[in-house]
Amino acid sequence: MQYNAKDNNLAYDLFQAFWQYGFTTPLHNAQVQFSDNYDASYERRFKGTDMSIKVTPFLRYATNQIYSISLPFGLAGGLNSGVERVDGFETEFTKGDFSKNGLSFILSYTYTNSAERWDNFPGTSINPIDPYNQTIANFNGLTKAAGGSQCYENDNTGNVYPDPKCVQLKPRYNPPIWNPYYRMAPQPLLDRNGWYPVGLDFSYISPNVLSAIVNYRHDRFWITPALTFNEGSLYGNPADVYGNDPRVCTGNSAGFINSKIHTKNPLQADYTTCFSAATQSGISPGSLFIPNPDTGTFDSFGAFRQPSQLNFSLQL
Repeated sequence: MQYNAKDNNLAYDLFQAFWQYGFTTPLHNAQVQFSDNYDASYERRFKGTDMSIKVTPFLRYATNQIYSISLPFGLAGGLNSGVERVDGFETEFTKGDFSKNGLSFILSYTYTNSAERWDNFPGTSINPIDPYNQTIANFNGLTKAAGGSQCYENDNTGNVYPDPKCVQLKPRYNPPIWNPYYRMAPQPLLDRNGWYPVGLDFSYISPNVLSAIVNYRHDRFWITPALTFNEGSLYGNPADVYGNDPRVCTGNSAGFINSKIHTKNPLQADYTTCFSAATQSGISPGSLFIPNPDTGTFDSFGAFRQPSQLNFSLQL
């Protein structure tokens, strides 16, 4: 399965884009996704009343789930590697009959618990977690504990030189750039076989959903208020925050001449001179991702929750 944003499907592009995932021909068929679904229901009408209740637990276990990937040359595709489990229950309580005079209502609630685990892409030793681990490893390489340097210099030709004393090594090199990540702690890698929120960076599942519809009727008049609540889904991933790579910046704060922009550290990068990162992140080539400045750590999958929604309506 492939998606092309270009005007043609050149074999050269397809070959390079998909070769890393084990495809050696232009044909990239997605495999069948399998899903086993189980549910049971307990239903009861309370004797001598117009009230009833239903409770339905459910379980979904799916394999060969497709993970969407970004590819060079304007291509995108989907590869089978996910195992998804979703469990929870639905319950409904009813009273009365909306078509008859009197008070009636329906209350319903659904709880959903979901998680996904990712295997290697077919024919490869790569899975969807690996690029995120590479993102974390790229950052760790700039810390002191992992061998990073206090400052860096470069010569505008792609060569980078560690500068531990932050004193210009050679006149033809660009000035020293302070490494802001030098004293930060290295970050732990993710468990590549762990269970994570469905979709990794953005889950589409609302864990708690509540609905209530009440109706009062008298002959040709009726009033019907309705209420729905949806808890926000989860989002967040380690590639949430971009950083500047000190190895590729060509100017520092001391280089400002006709500018009012100054920093306390003259070796701090002039960010207008910073370009693509020196390492490949695995997700967005040439980008450096860093820990969230508010927490000091990389965001985990599902670290944040979207706003919940509460809706009320009334019909007369």
